[in-house]
Amino acid sequence: MEIVKITTIKPSEKNPRLVKEKKFKILVDSIKESPHFMKLRPVVVNENMEIIGGNMRYRACRELKWKEIPIDVYTRELHEEAMLEREEAERVTYEEGCDEFMIKDNTEVGQWDYSMLANDWSNEKIYKWGIPVWQEETTGFIPNYNPEAGDNVVTDKDIDRVKSAIDKKFEQHDHNTVEVMCPECAHKFTIRI
Repeated sequence: MEIVKITTIKPSEKNPRLVKEKKFKILVDSIKESPHFMKLRPVVVNENMEIIGGNMRYRACRELKWKEIPIDVYTRELHEEAMLEREEAERVTYEEGCDEFMIKDNTEVGQWDYSMLANDWSNEKIYKWGIPVWQEETTGFIPNYNPEAGDNVVTDKDIDRVKSAIDKKFEQHDHNTVEVMCPECAHKFTIRI
């Protein structure tokens, strides 16, 4: 890892990853709140100083007016060492390796355990950190997204419907738990209350 002037690196024109304005703001706020995390997960560049991992973090740092940024360089030497570990038919050129890294760096293979998040983490914190969650307010349970509604607009009718469904569940089940739905994938899980 090294620290370089932010103007010495450039975003990749080949990066297929996008970030919506709302999530970009969450990323900017996250880096602003915890800038030291950038040293733990620096932007990755090729030998031409073109970003192959961390284009959105780079944009967020530019938004924050950073003058310097931590980077790791994916060198030809590192690439050649890595290719020796592959079967000959699976070996790729340095440029193809950079492209492969760009895609694999953006691949999401895990999924959230929403039951654990609901029971062991603060809703406010994990929402602030960019994970879509249910939100509790003094007026009752208010989803920030309802996959069954077909859109992102939550009306008073939606809130009343969800509140009524929760009240009904309390009548039918153990009063120490409630079943809720993931705002991202509609997976249902139980939380302790």
